[in-house]
Amino acid sequence: MPKTVFITIGEDVISRNLIFTDFWKNFYEDNKGSKLVFLVQPDRLDYYKGLFADTNVVVEYYKRSAPSKFESIVMSLARSGINSHTNLWSKMRSYKRGHSSWLDTHAKRFMAFSFGGFSWYKNFLRHLILTWKSDAQLLGLYNKHKPSALFATSLTNFDFDVLIAREARRRGVKIIGMVRSWDNLSSHGLMRVVPDIFILQNEFLKDMAVEYQAINPKKTPIEIVGIPHYDMLKNIAPLLPSREDFFSSLGLDPAKKLIFYGAMGEFLFIHEGELPEIFNQLIVDKKIKYPAQFLYRSHPKFKTDTEKAHSFDSIVFDTEGKYINTDKKDTSQNENIHLAASIYYSDVIVTSASTIAIDAAMLDKPTICVAFDGKTSRKDVDYWESVERFFDLYTHFEELVSANGVKLAKNPADLAKYINEYLEHPELEAQGRKKIIKRLVAPFDGKSGARLAELVSKEILKI
Repeated sequence: MPKTVFITIGEDVISRNLIFTDFWKNFYEDNKGSKLVFLVQPDRLDYYKGLFADTNVVVEYYKRSAPSKFESIVMSLARSGINSHTNLWSKMRSYKRGHSSWLDTHAKRFMAFSFGGFSWYKNFLRHLILTWKSDAQLLGLYNKHKPSALFATSLTNFDFDVLIAREARRRGVKIIGMVRSWDNLSSHGLMRVVPDIFILQNEFLKDMAVEYQAINPKKTPIEIVGIPHYDMLKNIAPLLPSREDFFSSLGLDPAKKLIFYGAMGEFLFIHEGELPEIFNQLIVDKKIKYPAQFLYRSHPKFKTDTEKAHSFDSIVFDTEGKYINTDKKDTSQNENIHLAASIYYSDVIVTSASTIAIDAAMLDKPTICVAFDGKTSRKDVDYWESVERFFDLYTHFEELVSANGVKLAKNPADLAKYINEYLEHPELEAQGRKKIIKRLVAPFDGKSGARLAELVSKEILKI
């Protein structure tokens, strides 16, 4: 009997891991007899309809209606439902930025500290969340298509996947669940709906599911598949443009060393806009021993004001990574290849507390994490807004740093010193980079997309 499967794409970045990897071609081939329904955001309906125009895939949009006041309170409790370092930091950041009162902030911290370690409390909140009825539009989608399975690709997307999964749970629809990224289970609060089978990208996420999300692998099977969009890195060289063509396309000088900076955005790193001036000064003052240039890659979601720095001859600004811009998005293989080329052809990678550090490890590139607040003195930056807190209270990045695969630069002098060391000895910290891959990426065999497709297809067949 043909089955109907709901698949969520609540955020365009998910396409990078699913649609533009081996997952989709394998999954589509395995499920030609099924009715596949993608649920997307309203403003992305035409984009995805165009993307799947040559298939029999159905694309529908979903936009949640406003929650009731009591539901909002319970959802807020769920955001404080885990007692992780990142959860503590996020509460204090909201307070420092005036988004939360002192009383509200410390009440949430008290709830997280007092109850965030108890499974019974987490399951109680999940039970409460299931009691609210879905809005008319979501009920209409379920009544219209009558799915037998839901593949929820981002179960910490609380305004999209969670609501869709909640209705699936009420109706007894099988939930095959994932999260979007390696930080989600330690930073986004309590996962509101537990799937029937949980598919995760690495061992770290499995540990976070058990430690912070009260998920028992004996009751909820956990499968680790790797990261599909990293499959191409297993044999990336044939896919890349030549070094000459890549440098020419960005106006880079092929005679100079290339230092890549992967930005976090000022939402997280408030003084990041001061870094280009520091980078430029290191070169002007010849603190870097070799002729060098910086390639500055903006974060695809969070902006940094670097407008006045565009006059620096030693810095080239990369404008790729527009997939969160509603006017122009590129989640395709082209964007993945561009980022891979940027790292592959760089001599040293610099970031702060970004996933770029994992990308760099995959390509065995020496990496330095900026652990200072730009040109601003540490004493002039509140701790909760400082870069320092990334390495104290950012649960997932603490895990990465513990592998000893990156260097932490605590001032511009450190940054220059480590750049010089890595230019002369790029093999330094190579063993640590292997540990990063083992803990945060593996299995890394170029087959993660196919493995994910096979696993999801098998779960659908069991229905």
